[in-house]
Order: sequence, then structure tokens, then C-alpha cells
Amino acid sequence: MPQSLHILSAHIIFSTKERQPWLTPKIRDRVWAYQSRILQNLQCNSITIGGVADHVHVLCNLTKKISNG
Repeated sequence: MPQSLHILSAHIIFSTKERQPWLTPKIRDRVWAYQSRILQNLQCNSITIGGVADHVHVLCNLTKKISNG
């Protein structure tokens, strides 16, 4: 039975509105954990999530189970 390997990595950047520094150190971990949980619910593997006060970087492997159409 043939098998195939599917890996589609994505680097996604989220910015706060007007690049305002709303992501204080106090809430960053909670925001990152929330985003990681969303990816888990979509069956995507988060590799790393991090950022600074005005934006967040997400590196993840996308699932092939969800289409974009």
C-alpha cells in the first residue's frame, strides 16, 4: 500500500491594530497558549509561537484534513 508524506509549514504573523503595544509581558503567555490550543483543535502542529508587544509569530505545520475552499 503506497504512503505519502505531507508537510506544509507556515510562518504566520499577527499584528495588533495599528501596531499598538497591547501584548504586555503579563498576557503574552496566555495569548500564545490560546493560539496554540486553536492550532491543536484544527489538528495543526505548532512548532513555536512567540512575539513582542505589537505582533506574534506562529510557526506551524498545517494539516491536510482541512481544505481552504
